Amino acid sequence: MAKKLIKPSSVFWDTEDLNSKLFFDDSESIAPTGKYLIRGGVCFPMITDEGLNGHAVLCGRSLDNGKIYVFEESKFIVVDHIWNGNKVEYEGIIPWLLDMWRTYYGDTFFYQQNFEVVKKYRLQMIKNMMLEPKPRFIECKRKDNDQSMHTLFEKDMTGNLIYSRSSKIYSEMQQFEADIEQKYPALHALTCALNGYERYIN
Repeated sequence: MAKKLIKPSSVFWDTEDLNSKLFFDDSESIAPTGKYLIRGGVCFPMITDEGLNGHAVLCGRSLDNGKIYVFEESKFIVVDHIWNGNKVEYEGIIPWLLDMWRTYYGDTFFYQQNFEVVKKYRLQMIKNMMLEPKPRFIECKRKDNDQSMHTLFEKDMTGNLIYSRSSKIYSEMQQFEADIEQKYPALHALTCALNGYERYIN
């Protein structure tokens, strides 16, 4: 059976080194059991060809092999669920953020976006009483978007970036190669995470 990215069976927070020890079923998981620096990236909702779209990713950089694994991702357009009667019409990002903390101790996300857009969504998260602990959002300014994409594709081609082929990241990478002018929320979120690793952690 081919190995794949799966959720860890358990997680331990190392209070001294400030990293997460993730335990996986070695017979199924492509990611090894070990210590990881858990960080994420977020693209707050933006207007794309498909309408309003946002995306968030959670990654782990293995302290053993240096590879970055994209463990989780989520598209979103709102912070809180929007209900239509008894049905959720639009799913909010809050449950996903809570799950990232419970499963990985992931609470830090990098971003690069318009100040007013970021402020709008962050204020909604701060006011949400269900979201505890509050995630940390760190601005990671990029001078050159082409360089960010170059870093992403370089890590991908050298086998240092691992993600699911059923992910939005994979599909947007295929689209990007065909049309570099469009907006790609998943790739935006991932490049924010990668930039954060390079700027604040190396």
